[in-house]
Amino acid sequence: MGLVCTTAVLLPSLPGAMPPLPERPYPGLDTAAWERPDPIYAPAQATPAASRPADATGPSEGDLYLQTLAPEVRETLLRDRVYLIAGEDPDSPSAEGSGPAAAIKGYIRALALFNRPKERTLELMLEPGKLAWFLDDLYDSEAVARDPDLGELTRFTIKFLWIDVSFWVQHWFYPEISRYEWYIDTENFRNGIRDNRGYWQLYALDDERTIGEYGIVVDTGIPIPRSWVERIQRRRIPGAMAQFHRYIDSDGAYRKPRWRGN
Repeated sequence: MGLVCTTAVLLPSLPGAMPPLPERPYPGLDTAAWERPDPIYAPAQATPAASRPADATGPSEGDLYLQTLAPEVRETLLRDRVYLIAGEDPDSPSAEGSGPAAAIKGYIRALALFNRPKERTLELMLEPGKLAWFLDDLYDSEAVARDPDLGELTRFTIKFLWIDVSFWVQHWFYPEISRYEWYIDTENFRNGIRDNRGYWQLYALDDERTIGEYGIVVDTGIPIPRSWVERIQRRRIPGAMAQFHRYIDSDGAYRKPRWRGN
């Protein structure tokens, strides 16, 4: 989920700013009946996980992606390994990245730099049922149905005060462009939140480092002022990106301190 999939960053509703719900099939539990939809966007420079030959010369796909970013964004990403785009206009040069503004309008977005090859980073990310192992905002996560070639239906649980809130998210895998996307399954399940959808897009910067572009929309159904939403975004996303860093950079060994499996 990707929840930081996403899922991992829970934000209240933004009145008037939410993008329309996508027209997507809701596949349910029968993986044999799953038909993967087209991705919301397929970047021209995106490639399969293990597509670059060892003796390749010239700029990598990650280099090409960095060229689409404003200089201050590139510098921050390479120095801090994270850059928060939340609150910026997707049409602005500093927020350019994955592509047409229409495809990502309304998404909260961030960039991350991982110290693992792209192929391994993608392998670790394509197991959303393990997100609760390292993301603090999730109490539990479980793969309900899975086809490793297509995607995964995942149940997530968060705790709000003394209440458990669960929601079911369908993830679709696009290894041919090093991407995965997700959206909440409202057709087959009664969910505790209104909307959750997003994506991770990966680019190989070199043989050992991977750039990840992350986008998410989460609507809990609780209307609050936009200024509060901005505050929550800027506080939660960098912490969640740091947890992704720990998990990916440790090759999947990291567990959050309060994880009950420790």
